[in-house]
Amino acid sequence: VFNARFPGRRQALVFMGDTGSYFLGLVIAWLAIRLTMNEPRALAPITAVWILGVPLADTVALLVRRTARGRNPFRADREHVHHLLQGLGLRHGAVVAWLVAVSLLMGTIGVLAERADVPEYAMFYVYAALWIPYYVCSSWCFRRTSAMTQRS
Repeated sequence: VFNARFPGRRQALVFMGDTGSYFLGLVIAWLAIRLTMNEPRALAPITAVWILGVPLADTVALLVRRTARGRNPFRADREHVHHLLQGLGLRHGAVVAWLVAVSLLMGTIGVLAERADVPEYAMFYVYAALWIPYYVCSSWCFRRTSAMTQRS
C-alpha cells in the first residue's frame, strides 16, 4: 500500500529494491508452501498456483522466452509484464491497476473453484490453458516494444 500511487501521491513512499523484492518473494513462497503442505491443509496446491497466477505465468514466460533465444534465463532484463505494458504506452497507475485486477480475478477463480470442489487436475489444466494465450500475448508485446525501441 505504501507503493500505490493514489490520487495526490506522485511517487512511492518506499522503494524495496532487489533485496526487498527477494525477501517478499521468499515470504510469499514460504506462505504458499506452508498453507498447502501442512495437515490439515488450508489450500490445495493448485489454488495457491491460481492465487499467485500472474507472477508465476510471468516467470515461466520469461524463462521460456530467454531460453528460446539462447540467453541466460536468470539474467535481469526489462521483459517482465509490467515493463512490456509500460512499453506499449500504459502509464504506471494503469499497469498496476491491470495487474492487481487480473491477480484478484485469478485468485478469486482459484478459491471459488476449490470451494466448488472442482478437481485439482481440472484446475491445473485450465490454468495451463490460460498460460498459453498469456505467453503469446506477452511475446507479442515484447516484439512490439523491441521494434518501437529500435526505431527510436
